[in-house]
Amino acid sequence: MRQQTGKRPRQHREYEREEKKDQHKRPFPNAHESSNNDGLVLYRILCPDSLIGSVIGKNGNVINAIRQQTSAKVMVVDPYPGADKRVILVYCYVKHRDLDAVGNDNEPVCAAQDALLRVHNAIVDALHKVHKNRRDSDNKDTEEANILVPASQTSNIIGKSGAVIKHLRSTSRAFVKVTPKDPSDATHSCAMSFDNFVQITGGAEAVKKALFGVSTIIYKHPSKEGIPLETSIPEPTPSIIIPSELPVYPASNFYSAPDDAIPSVHPSLSILGSTRHLSELDLPANDHGR
Repeated sequence: MRQQTGKRPRQHREYEREEKKDQHKRPFPNAHESSNNDGLVLYRILCPDSLIGSVIGKNGNVINAIRQQTSAKVMVVDPYPGADKRVILVYCYVKHRDLDAVGNDNEPVCAAQDALLRVHNAIVDALHKVHKNRRDSDNKDTEEANILVPASQTSNIIGKSGAVIKHLRSTSRAFVKVTPKDPSDATHSCAMSFDNFVQITGGAEAVKKALFGVSTIIYKHPSKEGIPLETSIPEPTPSIIIPSELPVYPASNFYSAPDDAIPSVHPSLSILGSTRHLSELDLPANDHGR
């Protein structure tokens, strides 16, 4: 049995290197885009870390096909420390929003929603292959979709007194659950401080219908929070903790200053530190060339 090294597959690493190079070539409006753009429609779907290679595909063929079929931007964010899922950014720009769009049609309201549903299908297909290889028949009829939604859009998904989310559940027959980020949970590190986890579970058609409905609400109500669109994540700030039982010496007093009243000694003894303690050394007289 091949031992797990914890490294990502070579083809996956090569794809990510090329992906970072291509980011500098794409005609983005700004070098540092964020979701506070009125024409931006942004989705963030979560993919189990163990499946991300299959969702990307060999040399990126799966994710590139979704881009070509939808003309949407589909980007895989670098892994967050402690998180067991990868964030996939799916977005596009629209000139105007169709606020009359309904969330139960089969026609996507924009390129990003089309790509979101295709990415979800890719995740489900990858999971089915894993279960097939393991001959795992448990929950074979149950699917799951997980997306990150900022607080401003989550309120629209829930609705007043929960009316909207109840309607989504009843019309789709899927279970829709909203969970706020828990800062103490390392697996939640992929979420921003203002994010909520929206989990959709149920039968295949039920999950797709609910995901369509939720993503349509997100389309109609732009995020008020600024969400970065870069795939790289900031490096964590290193912290140094000094135990309280250890004394702290000021830099100026850590080493004793040389005393001019003590004559200089053999140069080779300078490496031993301050000359203040040389009287403790018992040196033969002939060592100084008497």
